[in-house]
Amino acid sequence: MSVISFAIATAAKTLKTSDARIAAYLTHAQVLAEDGLTLAESGDLLSGLVELAVGSLLGSPLAGEEKKARVMGAVAALYDSLAPNLPWPMWLAPVKWLLAPVLRAGVLAALDGVIEATYARLKPRT
Repeated sequence: MSVISFAIATAAKTLKTSDARIAAYLTHAQVLAEDGLTLAESGDLLSGLVELAVGSLLGSPLAGEEKKARVMGAVAALYDSLAPNLPWPMWLAPVKWLLAPVLRAGVLAALDGVIEATYARLKPRT
């Protein structure tokens, strides 16, 4: 099983949803990642998964923090599978091992706000 396939399975298990759209989206991410990804494509895949995941959990009886944790876990799994395929400038190659964890922490910190904004945009108006 490839790293990407494992991450897709992990993302689906983390969300604990049987939404066919998410499974199809994660398969699409796997196909794209096999040929290599640009930073724009990676960002698009991550934000798309956030939107699908938040949308699939809107009607769930879970508490808000549990929903957010599931979305964060799924997107983190996808990020971890995509990160090795991200392009780095050659001059950063010697310190990639040092910068990669910092970049991951930054992406996941920003993800918290992206999830909140996506929820605010998608939640039903009452």
